[in-house]
Amino acid sequence: MNGRRVIRTSLVRLIACVILGLVTTFAVSAGLAVFLPHSDLKHLMQLNSVVGDFKQPPIVVERYFRSGMERRAWLVQLFGASYSHTSDFFGFRGKFEWIESEGVSLPQTALWGHLRKAVTDRPVNATWVIEDARGWPFLAFWCSIETGDGRDARKPLGTNGGLSLSRTDGSIPVPDFRCVPLRPIWRGVVLNSAFYAGLWLVPIGVVPLVRAGRRRRRGLCPTCAYDLLGDLAEGCPECGWGKDRAAGGTGRA
Repeated sequence: MNGRRVIRTSLVRLIACVILGLVTTFAVSAGLAVFLPHSDLKHLMQLNSVVGDFKQPPIVVERYFRSGMERRAWLVQLFGASYSHTSDFFGFRGKFEWIESEGVSLPQTALWGHLRKAVTDRPVNATWVIEDARGWPFLAFWCSIETGDGRDARKPLGTNGGLSLSRTDGSIPVPDFRCVPLRPIWRGVVLNSAFYAGLWLVPIGVVPLVRAGRRRRRGLCPTCAYDLLGDLAEGCPECGWGKDRAAGGTGRA
């Protein structure tokens, strides 16, 4: 019975850590959406295309990011059309870097949201999308930012797949617009939840084991700290710890 109780207790603690890991993952993402500054972001533009395949239009991705967040605009570029970057629309301040990566796929960590499907399907019609993602240590949730008229990123109206925190009347520019993403990026959700579950395991699993060991050495009940005067074999009369084991060892029911 005592062994079953230990297994049951350990399983309950493990499940609690997993649940707390998931809750913490979302709470951290929401907190980053609310409080993380939108200034001094790193700025990267990438042209993702397939060399020699003129049936698949290139995709221009402009990313503004820092640890814990990424806000980006991406455009399926029609052939024969010129592309001017969206910095004038965004108004973000940060270091500008242009990478023309023809024939080189975007990193897998960047393929969240609708961009993953666009890279795979390469739609033939021009597509303009603004997306936002939050999470630490990995991006875990994302949403789309809807703007006033198609490609004009100066007029945010709200979110698709998120909770708008700023006004949605078009008076808030995209750099200042805040929203809580609700759509999961499953890779980030799993990795972040495992990370936070491991952190929760310390107070929920490791600390009780260490505390129980210290109580044993002092002759106390490892569960309630009742003073057993060093006689642990008979169990604890206060909380019942070890009584089933003691009864089994002496032949009592």
